[in-house]
Amino acid sequence: MNNNNNNNNNNNQNKEIDLMGECEEFISNCEEDHFHGKRVTQVKKQSVLVIGKSQCGKSCMIRNWIAPNYTTKKKLYSDTDKPETFDFSIEDDTGITNVVVIDTPGLIEHKKKKDEVRNDEIILDLVSLFIQKEVTFLNKIIFVSKAGDVTPEDIQVFNKYLSYLTRINSNFSNISMFVVTNSEMLSSEELDDQENMFETNENLQQIREFCKLGYFPSGMIPHIMKNSVPDDIIINIANWRSDILDTIIKPTEPVSVLNIYPVVEHYKKDLEVVSRYVLDDMEKKNSKCVIS
Repeated sequence: MNNNNNNNNNNNQNKEIDLMGECEEFISNCEEDHFHGKRVTQVKKQSVLVIGKSQCGKSCMIRNWIAPNYTTKKKLYSDTDKPETFDFSIEDDTGITNVVVIDTPGLIEHKKKKDEVRNDEIILDLVSLFIQKEVTFLNKIIFVSKAGDVTPEDIQVFNKYLSYLTRINSNFSNISMFVVTNSEMLSSEELDDQENMFETNENLQQIREFCKLGYFPSGMIPHIMKNSVPDDIIINIANWRSDILDTIIKPTEPVSVLNIYPVVEHYKKDLEVVSRYVLDDMEKKNSKCVIS
């Protein structure tokens, strides 16, 4: 009797193995049409926060990542009233990475109408509320500054953001990088001087130590020469863009933003003012594109 049971068990196992083999062979031999043209590809995900002073080129930099030929006229006032997301995919030899970039209004706001200018605390609350709605973790934080001498305003903004971020999570330093926009018109010597300033300027010591992913120049095609751009400027812009995107998709340990709530509560008096800027647009859908 035992022998019969053993034989039956063996036969059942063999049938299961044969069936699994037939299924695998069928799937491997299937034409794509059998799946109605729908295949699922596993992708990586990166959430990126972009921050800095008002009118330092944050939004233009992001648009340049998506469209390398993007250009725009210089403006005297900021157009970014509230945080918004840019969703796109980057495809390289390692696969596909879906990127969600949170663009933020700059601190020390510049507006055409003075009564539209908000204080930095309200803007930080605005950013906090938006982060709560959009992501649970961040993979990269990009501090943005404009090429040229570092001003007292720059230092003020850096220090305020450092205080804000470290209250949320002390690990943000490991995923932070420093990007300098408007670098396209600088000579080779000026580019070297700019990087040296970041590496040695005492006023930048805190932000330099915080941004452990390093320093990156950035630029875009100047509007005044959009129809005739020198090759060296195009090469620089392309290389800088590639370096930044490579760093964005580089694997890093995600840092939680779930405990951002106490930070919002810290400015509770401003929440009613802030909400009207965010909640109306929270359901807005953003277009996606693929960068390869």
